[in-house]
Amino acid sequence: MLIKLDESQVGEVLPQKYPFRFIKAVERLDVENKSILAEQIYPHDEAFFKGHFPGDPVVPGVLLIESMAQAALILLSKTLEIELNQAYLVKVKDATFYKPVVPDQKVWIQNVELISKGKFWEVGMQVKSDTGKKIAKSKLILQAGV
Repeated sequence: MLIKLDESQVGEVLPQKYPFRFIKAVERLDVENKSILAEQIYPHDEAFFKGHFPGDPVVPGVLLIESMAQAALILLSKTLEIELNQAYLVKVKDATFYKPVVPDQKVWIQNVELISKGKFWEVGMQVKSDTGKKIAKSKLILQAGV
């Protein structure tokens, strides 16, 4: 089953709300194959751009990790059919950043693996540009459905 979520539907799934929600929409969520492709745009008027870095703003890497975690949580919510009132990022096993993300740039967030580890989930995630260039990748450990 393929699912598409608009901005308001993402808001219904994620416990994070503005200003700490970093998924705009889900272009494709494949429940059967446990995969997600989510979209995010970091608007130029976000407060963090004023200090990171003045004159040459870029999205902080920790926010890219948070975007990957939020996409992973949406994937878990829909594939496990659970609500996310008790879901947490518990560990960043690995993270690599290849290119900066600038204000108003659209990025695509997708998983490359999803492995059950008891009550935890290990999720390999990546962020790509509109042209398909790899921006970042991470391996995250999440706890959901507790």
